[in-house]
Amino acid sequence: MDEGAPVTGGGTTTAALAAETNATRFFTGDTVILRFGMFIGPDSHLSRADVENARKGVSPGVGRRDAYQPTLWLDDAGTAVAAAVIAPAGTYNVADDDPPTRAEIDAALAAVVGRTALRPAVNEIPPELEPLSRSQRVRSRKLQEASGWTPRVRGGTDGWRLITTAPDRIR
Repeated sequence: MDEGAPVTGGGTTTAALAAETNATRFFTGDTVILRFGMFIGPDSHLSRADVENARKGVSPGVGRRDAYQPTLWLDDAGTAVAAAVIAPAGTYNVADDDPPTRAEIDAALAAVVGRTALRPAVNEIPPELEPLSRSQRVRSRKLQEASGWTPRVRGGTDGWRLITTAPDRIR
């Protein structure tokens, strides 16, 4: 999916899409909009909670295991913001080059906490979480071409190892 793909809102994405619409409407031609993947990093409370839940055998993913989940290492998010300063006005996806599937995320997370597998946190997806359950094979090529930015860490898989091997950074 690139930035031209249709975006379906709902649930947790409603506010972000309203903000995009307002930025485009009120600042036409002067706005850079960044659409980030799910942040993963040692300074993220959500990532730390995901590691703790994985230790209990619970997956952070919602939805089908074969669905793609765009992720982004926190340090890569920072460099993307800095790179966006030189990018022309527009909307840019910011995520790993190769979005992992939820099964890949679960396998990587299970491995670093010493589990063979993780079980879903929910069996039925509540409507407000439905947008998070969609398969989204997002591409960040537009930002890469406009600014030279590239992610260094595949957050959804390699990030878990980096988080758990730096325990002094996990509070």
